[in-house]
Amino acid sequence: MIWLFGSALALLILLLLLLVLPIEWRQRFFLWLRGLAEGPRRRRRPAQPSRSPSSSRSWQEEQPADPETKRQRWQAHSRQVLERMQVVKNGLQGSKTQPLSTSTNPPQLSAKIEPKQQSTPDILVRLLIGTVLIVGIPLLVVILRERWITPKRPHRLTILLAPLSMSDNMAPSLRARQSSQELLSLVEQSLQEQGLADLVRLELSADAPLRPALALDFARNNDADLLLWGWLQQQSPPRYNLHLTINPRLDREVPEFEQYLQLMMTPPTFSLYGGGSTEGVSPQEVAQTVTWLAHFYLGQFERIEDQKPPDEATTGPSSEVLQFHWAALQWLGGDYAQAQQTYDRLLTERYGPNCPQESDDPICLGVAHNKAVTILTRESLGALAPTSLDEAIQLLRAIVDSATPDKEPALDLLPARYNLGRAYLARGGSQGTASAVAQLERVTQEDRHHAAAWAALSEAYREQEKIALAKEAALFAVREDDSLALAYVALGRSLLQEQELSRASRELDTALDLAMEESRRRRSRGTALREGPKANPGRARYALAWAKRNDDVLAQVHLAQAELYLALAKEEGRPSIFVYVWRLITQEKAPSELAIDELKQALEKHPQWYPALYLRGEIYLADQEFDHAVNAFRTAKERDSSRLEAYLGLAEALRQQAKSLDDGQPDEAAKKFAEARATYQELIDKEINSARGHFGLGEIAEETGDIELARQEFQKAVDSNPNYAQAYLRLGQVDMKLGDQEKALDNFALAIDKAAGQPETRLKARLERGAIYLEKYLWKKNEGEADNALLNQAQDEWQKAQNAVDRDVPAALSGLGRVAYEKSQFDQALDYLKQAYGLQRNDFNTLYGLGLVYEAQASSSLALDYFFQAQQSDKKNIAALYHLGVAYFAQLNEQQALEHFQQVERMCQERPEKKQRSADEEASCQEIADWLEQLGQPVSTPVPTESAAP
Repeated sequence: MIWLFGSALALLILLLLLLVLPIEWRQRFFLWLRGLAEGPRRRRRPAQPSRSPSSSRSWQEEQPADPETKRQRWQAHSRQVLERMQVVKNGLQGSKTQPLSTSTNPPQLSAKIEPKQQSTPDILVRLLIGTVLIVGIPLLVVILRERWITPKRPHRLTILLAPLSMSDNMAPSLRARQSSQELLSLVEQSLQEQGLADLVRLELSADAPLRPALALDFARNNDADLLLWGWLQQQSPPRYNLHLTINPRLDREVPEFEQYLQLMMTPPTFSLYGGGSTEGVSPQEVAQTVTWLAHFYLGQFERIEDQKPPDEATTGPSSEVLQFHWAALQWLGGDYAQAQQTYDRLLTERYGPNCPQESDDPICLGVAHNKAVTILTRESLGALAPTSLDEAIQLLRAIVDSATPDKEPALDLLPARYNLGRAYLARGGSQGTASAVAQLERVTQEDRHHAAAWAALSEAYREQEKIALAKEAALFAVREDDSLALAYVALGRSLLQEQELSRASRELDTALDLAMEESRRRRSRGTALREGPKANPGRARYALAWAKRNDDVLAQVHLAQAELYLALAKEEGRPSIFVYVWRLITQEKAPSELAIDELKQALEKHPQWYPALYLRGEIYLADQEFDHAVNAFRTAKERDSSRLEAYLGLAEALRQQAKSLDDGQPDEAAKKFAEARATYQELIDKEINSARGHFGLGEIAEETGDIELARQEFQKAVDSNPNYAQAYLRLGQVDMKLGDQEKALDNFALAIDKAAGQPETRLKARLERGAIYLEKYLWKKNEGEADNALLNQAQDEWQKAQNAVDRDVPAALSGLGRVAYEKSQFDQALDYLKQAYGLQRNDFNTLYGLGLVYEAQASSSLALDYFFQAQQSDKKNIAALYHLGVAYFAQLNEQQALEHFQQVERMCQERPEKKQRSADEEASCQEIADWLEQLGQPVSTPVPTESAAP
């Protein structure tokens, strides 16, 4: 700034001089500038021969061969040149031209040559050129001097002392100035003895802040990392009542300190008052405290490891500030358990049980915050169970709540909000995820460049299944910091939710590369400090602890990679025999095996990590390795007994295992079902999620055939959670099985109403409502009272189901095809049904509908084919068997037709009640007698038809 001010001043002086100088001087100055500007160009211009006024040929071209004539002409030419130069010179000086000789001068050269008048633009151009030269040269000199000549300041830490003694009239005394200078000298001596003189800039200031609120701004404006300010007591020897203001800044020579500054919180002001409020602190104690803190903030942690402050927080003049930084030193060195104990001792012994819930003291809030971060760190490295995060959340919640609209917070709460969001996210659960979103959204609003907060917010959105928001937040994180591995993890996971597996794989590979590179960088620094030419084993321990803290990032990357491989395994399904043989020959691992390998690496970085244990169970369940899946889910449940997912995963694994044993080992299957029931009952008894527990019990009851019990449990689920859309859906399905179509319609309507953000649940409910309306229409049609309004309602529900999602729905297309068939719109029916068949070839309703359309069009061979496929899809369906017999009869195969009709007769007798049969099956049972009589076979037992339609 000094050189810029000097250049501007020089330019101003130049302009003023130009204004006061006479016009002749200004003209000369402008001509001089013109000479400077055109001089180089003239020198570059090649010399041109002079021309005679009367001839276009040059003088050299007309030279005669006679030497004497040549000499005379050369002398004449030289005189002309000299005379022209004299004319120009006299013209510039404003005098008359005096030719040297008039005998040979041309007439035109004897005239006076006036100076050329310069236009205003030319003057401005020349003025600009001169200004650039005048300003640019000093600027270039200053830059070169600053860059290559002036040595850089060696200090890395700035300490400012501002102790003053105030008399009654607030005037600083001479004794105060002398004592301040003595304190400065004592501190300088202490720093010099510790070898810190070249690293610390120590200054004395007379402008001490009057209030603690102004101290941090004062330190920042004076470029001070540490500021000691306060009052000097008028006694001998002098004693000080001081405040210590800390303005921590990143030191590039201590990279591991950067993480501390990002995660931890340092109170802006500590008090150095001594044992009592009036006792004060001696200069020697001040010097010792400043020297200790200088070692800390310079990253020379090993220099103060053996200088442990007193354990009691109330002992000594500076025990509070040293105890606080001692805990920070333990955290930096990887001794997290001891750091947590130190922070806890500070809270209990110094501030009592009301901190931080009922205190706004900055030190209390800072200690509580750092204790919570220490708990977070221990949990992220597998040293604590996830339930320990409850204490961290409680502490951070109290800190965030300490700020009220009518009171300025004692500390910058941005780190507290960010760490609270991290804690909620790590704790998991729907409530925890919602709280994480609230805190992290606040952080990103206050600091749009907080890449780590954007990445964490993306993970929270993904847990809430807000995939679009998750992807947008992840892209923000990548844009703000393209070297942040967790940003690419968040982006990859959001792409996984969208089933964009190839893009997700690329993003997760980038995340893995970044995380591995960061880990290598950190570990190489620790190795160099431990074994390099400048080995410092004490310092190396802190660098290696810094490297170890990156294991949490690596664990999250490996977990995301495992999720990717699980998605690939599900997409692949059960591999064919050729794929199995190929992998056996090439030793290529299946996606599920690669997922297990990634989980092993994650668990190496974070032992007993709940998300990894749970995901391992999902992988085994996808591979139908039920024993391994059950064990994995049980381990996850033991690790965190409050997480809903562990109970649901364990119960699901037991249910699938029971179904696989149902045919051959009924007793063992019943045992597994009982274990699954007990798992769901735990959700109710422990009040983890009663609605989900009753829902699971209802599913098991329905699977085991107890429909009444299933309805009771589903009803308890909606009673516990009136917004439980899936429970309303299952309740409606059970009502359909019980024959209560009106209740089913009501429950499906409730499912649609409650399914905000659940498109699949809403889709299933509409499909079910369409099926009910079609069934009601068919029953009335059988009775000769076809109600087209019911058919239109069915069509409306299926059309809404088709429009509800951004893909074709086979069940909706099949239903629309059946509606078109009932309206005798056979071409349109074929279009819908063929689309459904192309999407799902083994769907009974699609195959049955195609058979009906071809039967109506008298295409008996096609009808026979589709009815046969429909009967194979559902061998207990009476209507498919009946129409298959009709198709055989149309093909003149009466024997096959008779066999099918007889089988239909037996099935109708086995299910005599109409509520056990669909409308199509009822119509088939009513017509079977006529077909048997037509084929010459008597009906063995009349089919009951007296019951009313459901």
